[in-house]
Amino acid sequence: MNTQIYLEQLGQALNSLQAAQRDAILSAVKADCEQKIAGGMPEQDVISSLPAPEILAKRKILELSYRGLKTDFSLPGLARWALALGGLAMANFALFVPAITWLSILFAGFISALMMYGSGVMLTASAVSGNQQFKLDLPAHMLQLGDHDDGRSEVRHGQIIAGGSEIAVVAATSVPAQPAAENAQSDGATKLEFTFRQSVMPRISSGVFLIILSFLTAWCMTKLSALSWRGLVAYLRWNRKVLQSV
Repeated sequence: MNTQIYLEQLGQALNSLQAAQRDAILSAVKADCEQKIAGGMPEQDVISSLPAPEILAKRKILELSYRGLKTDFSLPGLARWALALGGLAMANFALFVPAITWLSILFAGFISALMMYGSGVMLTASAVSGNQQFKLDLPAHMLQLGDHDDGRSEVRHGQIIAGGSEIAVVAATSVPAQPAAENAQSDGATKLEFTFRQSVMPRISSGVFLIILSFLTAWCMTKLSALSWRGLVAYLRWNRKVLQSV
C-alpha cells in the first residue's frame, strides 16, 4: 500500500463527514506523510507507522464530535439532544416487542429443525435396524408429567401422526423421586418408549423426509437471521445518523 491508496481508503471511511472536514483531514495526513518521506523515511515505513484507515477515521470523527460539543454546547443544543434521544428511545421501545417476537420465531424455527432432524434420524435408524421399539431414559426434572406428591408413578400415552397416518405410539412413564438415604434423595426418572406402527420402508421415507425438511428449515432460519442482522445494523446506523444531524 502506498500513500495514494491509503488516502483513498481514508477518504472512503470519512464519508460521513462534510466535504470540507474530510478534505482538511486528508490534507493534514498527506502533508504529514510527505514531510516524513522528505526526511528520508521510506514510504512503506510511513504507511506502516499509521493506524488502519478505518481506525484513523474513527479517531478523527470522535475528535470533531468532541470539539463540536465544546464549541456548540448550550441549553438549546442540550434540549435538542434530549428531544432526539427521547424520540429514539420511544421508537426503540415501540419496536422492542416486535423484535422479541421475531427473535422468538427464529428460535422456535431452529428448535423445530433440531427436533425434526432428531426424529428423522430416530425413524431411519429404527427402520434400518429393524427395531419396532425405542426407549429413552431421562431425569425427572427434564420432563414433568404432573404432580407426583402422591408417590405413585404416572403413565401417559400419545400418538405421533404425520401425513395423515400414525407413525408411532409414545408411552411416557414418570416415577417420582424417592428417599434413597438419610440425607439424600433420588431424582426420579422419566422413560419414553416409542412403539412404531409403520413398516420399514414408510419409516425410512418419513425419516428421510424429516431430515431433509430439518435442513431446509435450518437454512431458511439462517437466511432470515442474516437478514435480521443486516436490518439491525441498518437501524443502528439510522440511529447514529439521527443523533449526528442534531
